[in-house]
Amino acid sequence: MPANLADVSTFTSPIVVPVDGDNRNAASVTPALQGLANRTAYLNNAVPNGSLDGASRVELGGPTGSLIISAIRSLVLGGYKLSSTGDLTVALPVMSANTWWYAYLYDNGAHAIAVEIVSDPPDAGLVHKLTGGTTLDPTRRYVCALRCTAASTARPFLKIGNRVTFRPSADGGQNNYRALNGGAAASWANVALAAWLPPHARLAAVRTRFHAADTVNALDFKTPGDSSETSDELYPATEAFGERTLITDTSQNIAYQVSGTGTLLYVFVAGYHEG
Repeated sequence: MPANLADVSTFTSPIVVPVDGDNRNAASVTPALQGLANRTAYLNNAVPNGSLDGASRVELGGPTGSLIISAIRSLVLGGYKLSSTGDLTVALPVMSANTWWYAYLYDNGAHAIAVEIVSDPPDAGLVHKLTGGTTLDPTRRYVCALRCTAASTARPFLKIGNRVTFRPSADGGQNNYRALNGGAAASWANVALAAWLPPHARLAAVRTRFHAADTVNALDFKTPGDSSETSDELYPATEAFGERTLITDTSQNIAYQVSGTGTLLYVFVAGYHEG
């Protein structure tokens, strides 16, 4: 007699398999098969959909190069555990200029990992795709963001963990990553970083060049709206270089001010942190 099995998310009893001599009818084997179904469902539910172990390195070596994603030990999608033994490589698609695009992993239908690059952003947890920016697609696993600067051209970068570092030496030099050119604001002024940070990122890594020309010079940074700041003082006629990690406001701005006649500040975006 046929029997229907309904898997559940937990199991509480041992699996008993009929031994030689037992009747091989549905009543004898169904409990064993039901136990296996329950245990399988339990294991699947214990590892959330979208769980990813691997892809620790993601790289775009040049503006028109291929996106390279390092080996994936485990990716759980749709109840299947997928993996890749080597790097995944995908060519950049046709992309519109001055927009953000996003790379996702998915099951190609044969339980092998494939990659797509689309304009749909990830969800707030940076796990799955939001189709059209609104509809969750649990079949796609987020990997990284790409900033398209011209048709099918994106800013090269290296992502290790959740830190993204741009590669200006492969993209025309650091002036293409300059957010402030010779700033001299003596009171708080905003610097916009949205052209270099994906909409979900608010932790920016910036390189600074501070030209101190006066006898007393100071440089301050803060998140716009905050009441306190970080401050540097420099000796006259010096030039200082540094790298800082700064929290932006929700519009992805940072704020700065300088003091000292002839004092100038240059800000270059080095990268950002995700998650």
